[in-house]
Parts: sequence; structure tokens; C-alpha cells
Amino acid sequence: MRKRIVIDSLHELVDYIMRNDLSEARQNELASMNDFVSLHLTLGMYIRNKYELSDITKVPKLIQEYKTLNDIGANEYEGIGEDLKGFYQYIDSMFINDDEISNFIIKLVQSKLGI
Repeated sequence: MRKRIVIDSLHELVDYIMRNDLSEARQNELASMNDFVSLHLTLGMYIRNKYELSDITKVPKLIQEYKTLNDIGANEYEGIGEDLKGFYQYIDSMFINDDEISNFIIKLVQSKLGI
């Protein structure tokens, strides 16, 4: 079984993908692609599966970073005790899906490639 890698930071994940998952030839291929649907179905699926973006309990910081960078409002959770705060944050994070995050990561990779 393939080892799963979880990195809980968008920029660390993009750097890791660039160093370890994309050969120079693949980077050149990506730089010349303009079909975002194909990228979503290939690189996007690879990122979602390998880095477990569908398991928000493993990447809560990544989700918060995504929300911050995309100006998605964060709840203050006022009046909620510390014992329940994590549960409400978990529920709030469910509204961000792995497709959105992987598409954002692809855009960050493309940006690093100068696209």
C-alpha cells in the first residue's frame, strides 16, 4: 500500500509537490497546458488522494490558511465553551471541500511555474 503524506500548510505542500511529485518534464508539460479541466481530473485528483485533503481532521491548518487566503469569513465562536469549540470549527470546515482546495493548490503550482 502506498504511504500517505499529509502536510498541513498550503505553501509547504506546494513546495513539496514541486520538489517531489513533478519532474522537470512534468513541470514543463504543466506550464504549456491551458486545459484546467484536465488538470483538475489529473493533478487535482492526485493531490486530493495523496495528501488526504478529504480528511479535514488531518489538515485543519491548511483549511484555515485556505480560508484566510481566499477571504472566507471565520466564525469567532463567541459564547461556545472550549470543550465544544473544536466541534463547531470542524463543522464550519466541512463547507470547504477538497476540490476547491486542490484547484487552489494547482493555481499556486502554476504560479510557481510562472503561468
